[in-house]
Amino acid sequence: MNVLVICPNCHAQLENATVSDMERVMGWLVAIKNNGRRFRVRQPFVRRRLPDVVAVLTALCIAAALPLL
Repeated sequence: MNVLVICPNCHAQLENATVSDMERVMGWLVAIKNNGRRFRVRQPFVRRRLPDVVAVLTALCIAAALPLL
């Protein structure tokens, strides 16, 4: 369900680390613990950020329709 885009250095850290305590919100991965250190995973469609995403998409749709009006 998740696609995680990371740099090569981060990939090496994750590949050779002990990853535990995966936190999920609405099924989306939002944080992991890597060697005892917590890292956030940014998810645009998690409920607490959903109004922001909807507002941005609405603004983009309105801006795209303006030349047609």
